[in-house]
Amino acid sequence: MTWPDIFCTSVEGVRGQRAVDWRLVDRIAKPAQFAAVVSETAARLAEGSHRPAHAQGVPLPRVERTESRRRAAVRARGRAD
Repeated sequence: MTWPDIFCTSVEGVRGQRAVDWRLVDRIAKPAQFAAVVSETAARLAEGSHRPAHAQGVPLPRVERTESRRRAAVRARGRAD
């Protein structure tokens, strides 16, 4: 049996520390701490970047999501200015 087999057959799914132990996630955080953990992780990853500080990102168009009873769809709208 493999990890995906256990994950898919587990009634309770995978939570917290088990997800970390199984390497499904890097870290866990309580809801009240989530934003701070995300910010800290992003800052740490940015410090290791080789991208120049003055570099600009790639402009992306706005994405709109629509739903109906039969499907969900996403569509790019307009220019990426």
